[in-house]
Amino acid sequence: MLMDMTIKDVAKIAGVSPATVSRVINGTKPVSEEVTKRVLDAIEKTGFKRNAAARSLVVKRSNLLGVIIPDISNMYFSELIKGIDSMAHFYNYNIILSSSSTNENREVECFNLLLEKGVDGIIFTAYRYVRDPIYKIIDRASIPFVSLNRKCRNTISIRVDNTKESYEATKYLIKLGHRNIAFISGYFDDDASGIQRMDGYKKALKEYGIPIRQNLICEGDFTFKGGYNGAEKLLMFNKDITAIFAVNDEMAYGVMAYIQDIGLKIPKDISVMGFDDVAYSQNFRPRLTTVHQPIYDIGEMASKTIIKAINEGFREDDIIVKGGIAVRESTRRIE
Repeated sequence: MLMDMTIKDVAKIAGVSPATVSRVINGTKPVSEEVTKRVLDAIEKTGFKRNAAARSLVVKRSNLLGVIIPDISNMYFSELIKGIDSMAHFYNYNIILSSSSTNENREVECFNLLLEKGVDGIIFTAYRYVRDPIYKIIDRASIPFVSLNRKCRNTISIRVDNTKESYEATKYLIKLGHRNIAFISGYFDDDASGIQRMDGYKKALKEYGIPIRQNLICEGDFTFKGGYNGAEKLLMFNKDITAIFAVNDEMAYGVMAYIQDIGLKIPKDISVMGFDDVAYSQNFRPRLTTVHQPIYDIGEMASKTIIKAINEGFREDDIIVKGGIAVRESTRRIE
């Protein structure tokens, strides 16, 4: 019975017109969050799935999306891929996942491999920054690309405002009374998690008249170990630190582990702030205060956006997704 469901059936259950259901599915025009939720709930109840068979008879397509990430073990990318795959499956697409394993040459190989496989579009997060060989591939390819986490020319970019969100996180710590705030960056040449998030940190300090101390800034590598080692380096020589801001949650976990290993308490002795809000951050103890990114939703948006570009034509765009601060137990006010 579910296979016989049509767009009109979905519209009837959702209490909207078939045109509105079509707009939600195809993303062609804005629809309110409340109406979108009703339509998606109706789709889930009916098991309705957009039929791409008619289109594929006219236009030769593989119905494959390529996805390139730098580190398959990173929790952020696990959640992102779930969102990408979920929405791709709804549209009768499958994904081919490729990891560059934080290797520049392998990243180029990933792009070329996916193009050889005949994917209809590529969703990617570049390692550190978009290099010239990647730009050359994008410029000469005939398929659309979606760049996540950073702006990239000739693509549709989907990202949070890294500078703004980092600024807000630092300002939050300052308003809690912290003045000696250490910062564990991404790679210093990473144009998103390194440069932009550091810019936000420095902007907040300057705004509140707090000196920028280079000895409170440390380069990280987005791993638990990187956060642990960064905290060790910072706290060994700076006993006045009251808060540490790490630019991703996994490094924040490492920071918390080191603080606890040396017998200090969080947040009584040192507050800790992360960035990303991966699912595990609600389960870590103490629960991590962090910059929230709607990671799963960004993944879904990436799939929906690139499929729309495949079907209706590509136009360069830069989509900014709103973040926020998820306040939990790892930060506190100090006098």
